[in-house]
Amino acid sequence: MRSLRLPAIGLLLTIALTACGTQTPITPDKSASEKIQEYNRITNKNNALNPAHGKMTHLWYGAMEGTKEVSANGVGFLRQFEDNAFTGVINLNIIPRTDGKKLMVWMTKANGADAVLVGELTSIVGDARHSVAFDVTDDLSGHTNVLVTLETSTKPTNPGKEAATGTLKEVVRK
Repeated sequence: MRSLRLPAIGLLLTIALTACGTQTPITPDKSASEKIQEYNRITNKNNALNPAHGKMTHLWYGAMEGTKEVSANGVGFLRQFEDNAFTGVINLNIIPRTDGKKLMVWMTKANGADAVLVGELTSIVGDARHSVAFDVTDDLSGHTNVLVTLETSTKPTNPGKEAATGTLKEVVRK
């Protein structure tokens, strides 16, 4: 009797799972997948070349954190190349805005002066994961602080309400 129970349970389980139907596989948007890979890519120590800017000369990396009012965490990095161009990526986990405000990213000097707007944090998957990748010709030498602000426009002239901050430290490469 016991030997008949196991096959019967197996048969019932198979029928139940088959009755649930088939699921259509989800194929991720290729451009979104490529964007995620780009946002998370850090150059290999021995291959620090950028096709547009040449050899990397400096690298800064650091953690991001929210404020008392805004919960957030993440990382950022900034690279300088031999042609004096700067590229960077800021990845920030922050609850998506429902009030219509934009999350704008600024690079500032240590004292908060000379803020340079580098872009808007966006979430390509619609959740808390936000990123911005930027490539600027502005001289960001000494701009090691990252400031994320809440703005009503994507072209603010001065930083608004602070949502997150971070300090990038130079990585000394040997």
